[in-house]
Amino acid sequence: LDKLLDLGANGCKQIAALQAQALAK
Repeated sequence: LDKLLDLGANGCKQIAALQAQALAK
């Protein structure tokens, strides 16, 4: 379960980063 939670958190971070890049453009 911990691994799944870690993957979920990493996914959220990546999505947030992509959204930030999109807004920066």
